[in-house]
Amino acid sequence: MNNPKGIISHKFVEAEQRCKDFPAELEKVSRELGVHFLDANTLIKVSEIDGIHLDGDQYSILVQKVADYLQKIKVLSWP
Repeated sequence: MNNPKGIISHKFVEAEQRCKDFPAELEKVSRELGVHFLDANTLIKVSEIDGIHLDGDQYSILVQKVADYLQKIKVLSWP
């Protein structure tokens, strides 16, 4: 999240601070369970419009990055 805006922005006050350790904890649990983890926070950014959601170009980037990752770990393969 980046400077939430709009009529529901109050719901996101200090959300970034409250959730800052969440990706690391998810990665830790993923390792413990032996499953893959991909932190989308490192791949894309939230919209400047509302600071919460993604813009269309970010969805495209995310889809490509996930597909690349799945191909890298040999879940997907294509020429």
